[in-house]
Amino acid sequence: KVQPGTLLWSETFSSAGAAVFYPHSIIESANGNDVVVVGRCDNPYNLAAEAFFMQLDPGTGAVNSCNLYSDGSNGDDWFTSIEYANSPTGGTGYIIGGRSLSLIQNNVGYTPWMIKLDPNGNMIWSTLIQHSFAYIPKEINDVVERQNPNGTYEYYAVAHTPTTSDNMTVFKLDDLGGDS
Repeated sequence: KVQPGTLLWSETFSSAGAAVFYPHSIIESANGNDVVVVGRCDNPYNLAAEAFFMQLDPGTGAVNSCNLYSDGSNGDDWFTSIEYANSPTGGTGYIIGGRSLSLIQNNVGYTPWMIKLDPNGNMIWSTLIQHSFAYIPKEINDVVERQNPNGTYEYYAVAHTPTTSDNMTVFKLDDLGGDS
């Protein structure tokens, strides 16, 4: 039998005429002082949706900070997944996956996007993943950081890749967000 629980707090982060947040993933901050939420923000003052990184007070739900991110084009961007990034290269923080509506090289459409942020949400590196096949992977669904036996770090991401039959694509980036 399911027992009713007690709600400790609840916050709503949008209102009429203001930004609308679509959350995709949540994690406790590395230092335990915040709860971090990532996703999509539709802002009535921007032409396109932007990715967001929001830090909340775990005791009250108050917003400690909220940053918006874009690849710089006029397309819709958002984050879908977040994990800790322990690599000291560029600093520790978070590895985040998502997607961007970008026009890079010969690809038109949604592009898988990985970004590494420091604990305060400042960008360490950002990579739009240029794939080398005809079918375009969609947004990144999950990310993970891995430390190799030699001590270097690398980042992996997984995405759904629709074709004539559905496929999965796995990406690997090095410690600086580049091709390994």
